[in-house]
Amino acid sequence: MTIKAKKLKSLVTGASGFIGYEVSRQLSRDGYRPRLMIRQPGDDCEICRFDADITLADLKHPDSLRQAVKGVDGIIHLGARATFESYIILKPSILDGSIALMEAGIEAGVRRFVYSSSLLVYSGQASPVTADTQVNPLLDYGRIKVDTERRLSAMAASAGVAFTALRLPHVYGVRDLYFRHLQGGRLPSAWATFLEIVRQHYPNARVLMFPQRLAPLATALLTPFRRIRPNPGLETPGAVRSYNFNLAVDPDLLWQDLGLAPRYETIYDGIPAAVASTRETEILTTRLR
Repeated sequence: MTIKAKKLKSLVTGASGFIGYEVSRQLSRDGYRPRLMIRQPGDDCEICRFDADITLADLKHPDSLRQAVKGVDGIIHLGARATFESYIILKPSILDGSIALMEAGIEAGVRRFVYSSSLLVYSGQASPVTADTQVNPLLDYGRIKVDTERRLSAMAASAGVAFTALRLPHVYGVRDLYFRHLQGGRLPSAWATFLEIVRQHYPNARVLMFPQRLAPLATALLTPFRRIRPNPGLETPGAVRSYNFNLAVDPDLLWQDLGLAPRYETIYDGIPAAVASTRETEILTTRLR
């Protein structure tokens, strides 16, 4: 008789976001039936077609999180305002929201908590980042990620919760903010290397290139308007600085731990593959209609 191992029930926050969408899709595809947390329903709910449960909750409203975490074994925490803005703007969702989520999870008996941090907890450097590299964030985004890691780690240790912070590098794909700007027909950019490859696939997009020295000033002039803009954007001094950081990572640092190998080792292979896969999906969707 074969006994199948129980598949753990996970809550995915930020499930409708760029990374959250893909994590949710793969968990659903592999039969885990995750619980996907979104802030509000909508007619364009792409994740609603997944084999998953949908829950409505908001990191800025701690009371809403109690029901979201009820009955799950682990939390994959991807939700937050993902843009390079000031500490005070990021704090309600990244730091305060994450602490509230951990508190709700501990109260509900959650055993595992995975937090999506950032490679920007480090500063630009000539040598690759290794497991021994000390954090030294230069941006508020990196600083608040470090503070959140430390608070969550301490809370998890006190409660006996297994905690992991994944310091993610730039994660790209045709559903991310950068590509969506290109698909919309225009993109302000100072990120020449990445753009050189991406632009080949969006020849009709109008790209506004800022000289590296002028880009921080131009985006700084827009800073006062960030508070009244509900959605994140690329037009911030922090975004400009981050795009010009030299932050290479030891290629074996994570892959060996996970026992995996990257399908596409560089953006020269990965970007064309991402664009091609999306266009194949668009064609299939059109035919089904």
